[in-house]
Amino acid sequence: MISGMIQMGKSEGIAFDYGGKIGNTFDAHRLIAYAEEFNLQNELAEQLFHAYFEKARDIANNEVLVNIAAEVGLDRTKVQAYLDSDEGVKKVSQRLYGVRLDGISGVTSYFIQGNFYFSGAKDPAAFVTALEQLTNKQ
Repeated sequence: MISGMIQMGKSEGIAFDYGGKIGNTFDAHRLIAYAEEFNLQNELAEQLFHAYFEKARDIANNEVLVNIAAEVGLDRTKVQAYLDSDEGVKKVSQRLYGVRLDGISGVTSYFIQGNFYFSGAKDPAAFVTALEQLTNKQ
């Protein structure tokens, strides 16, 4: 699976590096929720993915999170204070609980017309099949 992801990534200009540390990403999710207040959640998520998947950075480490947040324009001191607090814990916990109820257990998960179809990296043919099935149901 990893070799397939590396090859697929290369074809899209993504240099996957699977040599990094795997850790708890809950604080990274909290930080994305915090970034929503500044409309920077997409930029932050993109940089977190880049840091983790291409640079093998430890996004479970708060120092790494603070640096990435600063790179997208968030205030370093405020981000550190946020991560040191329990702010956002309940909100993110509720979101995670909700997506688990929907059957989502990992990244990436795909919904088509509000229905959960599959998760993980998929070949374009999987999307074609899902869309054909959806079309046949209508």
